[in-house]
Amino acid sequence: MKKKLMTIIHWTVFWFVKLTAAPGLLLFRPKVIYAGGKRLRIRGGALLISNHITSFDPLYMQLIVWHRNHHFVCAKEFYEKKSRAFLFDCFQCIPVDRSNVGTGTMREIVAHLKAGELVSMFPEGHVNITGSGDHELQEFKSGMVLMSLLAGTPIIPMVMKKRKTVFSRLEAAIGEPVDPASFYGKRPTVAQIEEITEILKERTKELREMLGD
Repeated sequence: MKKKLMTIIHWTVFWFVKLTAAPGLLLFRPKVIYAGGKRLRIRGGALLISNHITSFDPLYMQLIVWHRNHHFVCAKEFYEKKSRAFLFDCFQCIPVDRSNVGTGTMREIVAHLKAGELVSMFPEGHVNITGSGDHELQEFKSGMVLMSLLAGTPIIPMVMKKRKTVFSRLEAAIGEPVDPASFYGKRPTVAQIEEITEILKERTKELREMLGD
């Protein structure tokens, strides 16, 4: 009963914040370029991955893909304070130990994907503090490929351009969905998973070039 009540409270707070934040669409005026040449309507279960250049990136991702509710994968240290943990639960976040992603976390993410939900994450694992337009992408974590394979859902790469001022328009590029199983089947080796991870990183770099970032 208590769990059900907390779920209701979490979703109530979530929708209140999302609806009251709607004017942010006018303020940030998201401009999105699509690699396929026409708008990609993200439907069903999918893993949305993006570069990570500011602490506001989760907000920006929600504004860019507004029609979907995101489950953001975030570092478990953000859950250390109860007040902060409550807010992250309201925003449907999934805490993860960045140094050692446990099987429980993997199962939770896969369950969300199989349920047709959108899970968003930053494969670099942290904010890339090198920051500027010519910054190098850091190493991508390969766990995202394994989770995608287990769920049977695609990975969608995205790149956000760093805003120069608070009045700058939010710009992003979204790539075509990538099905990891299309490369080596549903049971690739560890080396092949690493190779797919590198391919996704290269796709992300291509999107950055499209933005002129």
